[in-house]
Amino acid sequence: MSLFLIAAFALTQSPAVARALHELGVSETLASDELVGHTVAKSLETPQAGGLLLSLVDSTRYRLKETPVDVALVSMPLSRVRATGGKLVLGITRDQHVDLGVGDAPVLQAEDHIVVLEAL
Repeated sequence: MSLFLIAAFALTQSPAVARALHELGVSETLASDELVGHTVAKSLETPQAGGLLLSLVDSTRYRLKETPVDVALVSMPLSRVRATGGKLVLGITRDQHVDLGVGDAPVLQAEDHIVVLEAL
């Protein structure tokens, strides 16, 4: 089993190990088996899902960025933030979880972060 630990981020093959590390205080964990498995499963419904995911993380034209919520956006629904234009808002992070705002309407709080896709 491989384990790579960089600062507070751990990449492991096993979902169980990733959960255990998270419970031990590693703030960000990722299980490669889980990531690949879910990507393959989504690709059954959407054949280009794997390519989409790869283009999000392996591009020199744009990057994923997480920024704190601006004071002016607090109490605003995520759908309204998306409608303001500019950057492509993918979702919010709250309590170490990502909410894409699909099927619900999260309202931004001061401690949230916005996940955006932006051009370089």
